[in-house]
Amino acid sequence: MSEVIEETNHGLLQAKAQIASIIEAIEENTDEDGELNFDAFREWAEEDALSVEVRSGWQSVGETLTADEFRIVLCTGGPHVEIQGEFNCHGEPGRYRVMYSDWFQGMACYRCETEEEDDAVEKFLSCFYFGD
Repeated sequence: MSEVIEETNHGLLQAKAQIASIIEAIEENTDEDGELNFDAFREWAEEDALSVEVRSGWQSVGETLTADEFRIVLCTGGPHVEIQGEFNCHGEPGRYRVMYSDWFQGMACYRCETEEEDDAVEKFLSCFYFGD
């Protein structure tokens, strides 16, 4: 009898767990009237993120560098999860993608499966100031 070994994608599971954690934090910081205590949620988000980074695109020598992209690392090692994105024309997080990997695997993109997940990530991103 041969044993079937099913490979578990720990990176994908961790990406889902990170988003579930954000949803839980939103629920914990929402009152009975459905109002989010944004200050408390922002404090949680800032403590939860391992790092918040920006980078710029190509610019001419002498020009002031402006951030074009961001990434927020949520967990690292095996597995690793981060949110990468681009800034919109107002310098706020625009398009984003949740990226994950595990030991010896390349980065893959997790697409939010529900509107609740997508809304939670957008609220999480709104907690961070990417300016000077």
